[in-house]
Amino acid sequence: MPDAADVLRSRLTLARCCRHLGIDPPLQPGETLSWIGRNPATGVGINAALYCFDPARDDEPYVLSLGAYEEARIAGPQGEDYGTDRRVIASLDFALEGPDGAAPQPLVDPPNACLKLVQAEWGAGLAGEDDWPLDARLAEVGRMLAGWPATRERGDD
Repeated sequence: MPDAADVLRSRLTLARCCRHLGIDPPLQPGETLSWIGRNPATGVGINAALYCFDPARDDEPYVLSLGAYEEARIAGPQGEDYGTDRRVIASLDFALEGPDGAAPQPLVDPPNACLKLVQAEWGAGLAGEDDWPLDARLAEVGRMLAGWPATRERGDD
């Protein structure tokens, strides 16, 4: 499976990243958006979360982290429950744009904060699209998540 080096270090604002994922309004520091569900007819489901951090306050190296996984029930020959198979759709970490090695800065204007993609793992459906720019990949992930129930939560301050 190809890696995502072609889009690493891509830059975009937090608002633009959220917009490509279909999230409006954009997340603010301390907010989480999660998608969890299972289609009982197929046994296939989703387990995904998008976290927004303030690196200066939350002791996190990233401003935005996405983990999205497709889950499928594994049934044995007699219908036994053999657990759940989990496949990555996308696992992404965005850091605040700034000099490498600089101390984390607080997010003064979160929607306009400039982020860079510093870690990416793409599932099979997105990894092979080497010519896709980051915004197209984010839009595809957003399309995949849009069909599932989502919950937006504000963390403790």
